[in-house]
Amino acid sequence: MGVQKFRSIEESRNALRVQAGSRDHVRAVRSVFGLASLLAPASRIPPGVYKCRSIEEAQVLRRLWRQAGRQQVRK
Repeated sequence: MGVQKFRSIEESRNALRVQAGSRDHVRAVRSVFGLASLLAPASRIPPGVYKCRSIEEAQVLRRLWRQAGRQQVRK
């Protein structure tokens, strides 16, 4: 994408607009979602509240979640 120069703020605002459903719009949405998945990947922790009686129990639970996440990636 090249560099564009604008003489006013109005020109720059008009340049940013794309039609919904156009190829440019789809490409922009895909790039945003791709960036979001890189910056904040889906959590591998199951939803809910987990109470552990000790730090050791919490560490075991975390290890189980990590192992389950790795197995899902391999499939």
